[in-house]
Amino acid sequence: MTQTETRPPQSLEEYFVGALEVNSGCAQHGEAVIPQPSECPQSVQNMYGFAQTHALTIIIVAVFALVLLEVVLLALNPRGGH
Repeated sequence: MTQTETRPPQSLEEYFVGALEVNSGCAQHGEAVIPQPSECPQSVQNMYGFAQTHALTIIIVAVFALVLLEVVLLALNPRGGH
């Protein structure tokens, strides 16, 4: 059987998986690793699947881009938006 290479969490989503790992008690030595151990409950497995989509990072970037666009449009509006 081959040993899977693990590493500490690096992205925002992976930190959520790591916190769930530690809270469920399946983290070895109390430290979260990615990918999570196979003996973790299904909730951790599901969160890891969600984390691989990087959906939270995409949402944060999209909101930042919209806020930046609004600020630029307000700055370019000669009447100040009123």
